[in-house]
Amino acid sequence: MKKSLLFFALTLLLSLYAQEDQSQQEQELPFTDTPKELTLAQKKSGFVVGVEALFGSSTIHHENVSQSSSGFSLMGGFYGGYQHYFDDHFGIRALLSVHDGTPIIGNVDLANQTFQISALPFWVGTQLDVLWDFWQKEEHTLGISAGLGYNFETYHAREAKINQTTYTLSNLYQHNLYPIIGFHYYYGHHQMSLNYRFIGTLNSPLKEYFVAGIPLKTKYNFTDYLNFSYTYRF
Repeated sequence: MKKSLLFFALTLLLSLYAQEDQSQQEQELPFTDTPKELTLAQKKSGFVVGVEALFGSSTIHHENVSQSSSGFSLMGGFYGGYQHYFDDHFGIRALLSVHDGTPIIGNVDLANQTFQISALPFWVGTQLDVLWDFWQKEEHTLGISAGLGYNFETYHAREAKINQTTYTLSNLYQHNLYPIIGFHYYYGHHQMSLNYRFIGTLNSPLKEYFVAGIPLKTKYNFTDYLNFSYTYRF
């Protein structure tokens, strides 16, 4: 009988010790929480980089002689920035951009001579857009945007040709403020947009320069620009 009681007590002690050891091991295990799924607004927010092409018309206007000439213009550029959505439908996007373009060429008649003046455009700018997504299904999103942009424009490699003589001209600098509207489409991290820019150069003092002793004041205007862009969102 004593042996049975001793065996029972020993078994009970071993059982209690095993339970206490298991409980202690469970307490020492790190607490793991299931990660929460990102909201749609969080998925559509993040840093962005992209490329774009702009198609439109450019005009060279010589103010002091009231002559202008226009032609087709193509610009290409890179940009980067950040977009943030406040909810599933509304957000904002801020961008910094750099653009280069095809030569701008125009003629002006002065002193019974035809001057051909050319330049290469280079723009550095920033843009702020308001975004509204009106249709969303799984990875697909459609929306519209409206915003305001600013460019600091440099026109370099400027030349003036008269007959067979070429004159090198100094760089010309301008400022540009423009509204923009457009449509955008998202698929996952990929974003594409088609925009329209109402471009008009800000009124700023024009610098006078001379070609073969003839004074000129030139302004470069870009109007009605259609803009196609591809963006990758991180």
